[in-house]
Amino acid sequence: LDVSHTEVVGEIACTNQITRTYTIYDLCGNNSTIDQVINIMDTTRPAVVDVLNDTTLYYSGNDCTLETFTPLTINDFTVTDCNGVNLEVTHRDTTNNGTGCEWTYVRVYAFTDVCGNGPTLIEQAITVRDTTRPHIGGGLNSVTVYRLEDCGFSYPDTLTIADMQNSGMVIIDCNLDENNIGVSHSDISVVDNCISQVTRTYTISDECGNSNTFTQIINIQDTTRPVFTEEILEQQLTGTNCAFEIPDFTDTVRARISDNCTATADITIEQLPLAGTTAAESQDV
Repeated sequence: LDVSHTEVVGEIACTNQITRTYTIYDLCGNNSTIDQVINIMDTTRPAVVDVLNDTTLYYSGNDCTLETFTPLTINDFTVTDCNGVNLEVTHRDTTNNGTGCEWTYVRVYAFTDVCGNGPTLIEQAITVRDTTRPHIGGGLNSVTVYRLEDCGFSYPDTLTIADMQNSGMVIIDCNLDENNIGVSHSDISVVDNCISQVTRTYTISDECGNSNTFTQIINIQDTTRPVFTEEILEQQLTGTNCAFEIPDFTDTVRARISDNCTATADITIEQLPLAGTTAAESQDV
């Protein structure tokens, strides 16, 4: 008994088929044949050797526009499979992924071969952060406040974001916290004897802790006149030959005046006619 075989291979993309034919001979040369079909199937998922690093994206402006992060293509990966591979890119949001200031989503790359094996999944975590400070356009006009009778003054009311916008300012931020406005004042600087200045600094912060500042000048002005604390009585002067010299009355006047902000010793007093002037008749000083 002698046995021999031949094979015919039929190739299909995902299933190869071999027909094996056995021929059996006896000693007299008589033979018979029998066929055996062998199916070879691809059931192996694509293998991807790449590991993707996590990445961080940042808002590119105050409207929360994200930086462009283009998905990878099949050519960016090293993939092994005995048949062609298709790549599908999807996104899957994570749970408990934060707030508008920082949140994360997962980009999923799914590899499937033409035989339907797969998918082989490769994930990449993408964190989105807001690090852009609020945009402030325009500014506030300077304001003037006036000293009171005790030389004190009151700062003008702190403005809200709505007040600022109503005044023509432009404030933009995609995570703006309209209640989070910090206000600070610089030291008072003296411009002259009548006007002082304060620089008020507004700090506007968003919900993510990003902040921006601008300043407003506050002028503090004294417009209150000195007042007499008591009446100055009329004085009789004597002279010779119907002429007399007008004395210096500034000390007499200084003792009877006060000012809300200026020390009495620093008040400037002008006398007319000047001390030492000769008068021949009654004269108002």
